[in-house]
Amino acid sequence: MEDFFIPISFTSKFPVLAGITAGNAGNAKFPENRRKIAHRLNIPYSRITTGEQVHKNNIAIVKENDRGREFPSTDGLITDLPNVPLAVFVADCPPIFLFHPQRKIVGLLHAGWRGTVANISSRAVKIMSQGFGAKARNLCAVIGPHICKECYRVSWSPVAKAFTECFESWGREVLASIISESAQSSQEKFWSIDLARANSYQLQRAGVMQENIEIMPICTYQDKRFFSYRRDKTSAGRMMAVIQLDFS
Repeated sequence: MEDFFIPISFTSKFPVLAGITAGNAGNAKFPENRRKIAHRLNIPYSRITTGEQVHKNNIAIVKENDRGREFPSTDGLITDLPNVPLAVFVADCPPIFLFHPQRKIVGLLHAGWRGTVANISSRAVKIMSQGFGAKARNLCAVIGPHICKECYRVSWSPVAKAFTECFESWGREVLASIISESAQSSQEKFWSIDLARANSYQLQRAGVMQENIEIMPICTYQDKRFFSYRRDKTSAGRMMAVIQLDFS
């Protein structure tokens, strides 16, 4: 199954379906491929709920009447409904899987660089806490396959500038672990950015225990099993990250 779908660790402990498709599953942006994925995963295709991903920090709470819809201008989804698959589409940006076992709530985030500097991770924790009474310290979080720091090299403006401004008040050690100057290959300077670590810090600051946060060590740029926008440019497909409560 792992050549098609890579499961998330907490699915071995709790009745939750969570994971991400590999490139062999096809470009998940195409409905016919999503239908095939749903069939293989035994999830209801008509209930797959998504957002119009715009690289911001808008998060929707999915209710009964929302099943199967696409929320406008939305990069995060949260629900306590069983058998409602939440999905985001990625090709380097980290998908972030959230699960609260006591409150039986799941969340799924598309955390690109813009969403990260807009604190989408901490915002999701706040919504779960305020909207569902979920204690952050009991939340489980997995940051899925993503482009690693070594491969995510950018020039100063605007990405490096945004991360520096976002995290410089967190202290030099934190800032240096998230963004650092890369070895120069030309006269132009480049910076390497760790999207996963940035989101992990934000989750921790929101109250999630460090031991409850897992960063999957899979780089979508290096691992040819996955689509990568930075590697393949406009020809890149999209993986589908999905999470679904299986509680009856």
